[in-house]
Amino acid sequence: MMSTYLWQNFLKDSKYIKWTVDKIFDLVKRFKLSKVVEIWPGKGAITKHIAWKIDLILFEKDQSFLSLYIKWWGLEPLGKKWDFGIWQNSDFSQNAQALAGDVKKLSNQAFENGIGNNSTVRLYLWDFLKADKDIDDLDNSLFFGNLPYYITSPILIKVAMEFKPQVGLFMVQKEVGEKVDTNASKKSYLWWILNYFYEVKCVKNVPAKAFSPPPKVDSCWILLIKKNTYPQISLPWLQKFLDLIVSKRQTIKKNLGRAGIKLDSSLGSKRLEELTWKDMETLYKQLKNEI
Repeated sequence: MMSTYLWQNFLKDSKYIKWTVDKIFDLVKRFKLSKVVEIWPGKGAITKHIAWKIDLILFEKDQSFLSLYIKWWGLEPLGKKWDFGIWQNSDFSQNAQALAGDVKKLSNQAFENGIGNNSTVRLYLWDFLKADKDIDDLDNSLFFGNLPYYITSPILIKVAMEFKPQVGLFMVQKEVGEKVDTNASKKSYLWWILNYFYEVKCVKNVPAKAFSPPPKVDSCWILLIKKNTYPQISLPWLQKFLDLIVSKRQTIKKNLGRAGIKLDSSLGSKRLEELTWKDMETLYKQLKNEI
């Protein structure tokens, strides 16, 4: 059995795999994207269906999957030559040579979507959270991934704030997906950061039984589509403001008061989850010199 020390739950249900693959290619076509960036492909349930159709960049932290990738991309020729590069923190030069080969046919159920015929694959055996934005040409890309629950927020924040792709598609815990949806009634720290850049929508629920091992809760795919215009608020100011709200249950006025910041406004009686973007813009005008 492959390592699951990173608490990954691998998608296994073919119905949900097919939905995801079709959705990826639909988004690529709709937004005229040139490549796909997958975060933590794991056993590659989705990866193997899209790799020969479009340029693909993979970030995988768990090096135990390397033998699986060598098997896929280093042995039997398919008739289409791939350029396969591997970069990582440690010296894997022999494996890198093994990976620089033709690709075997991965599945008898490949979905034909008619995108490209000279695809390239690049694998980074790195922790995505340590990746620099300039690591590769990631512009005009769809970012997607089935994210482990415990590290969902840091990855989504890094994607939104550093890489800023036009489109993102991520599997998250269903409860988290509902909380970051643009139309959520209560707004968390993660909601404010993601919705600063994106319209966010839960687009597909996925039951726990669709995974191996099955998690204790259901999941959902969230779709992030970049906004044409951002709120009239300084992002660094917003981050500092959010960091001051240490208690979700207390009002804005009480949270700011703890930091020695006085707020004379009716908005002070609200909690963070109750604010609107209009409210936040008003607070920014009132407090931009204080925070």
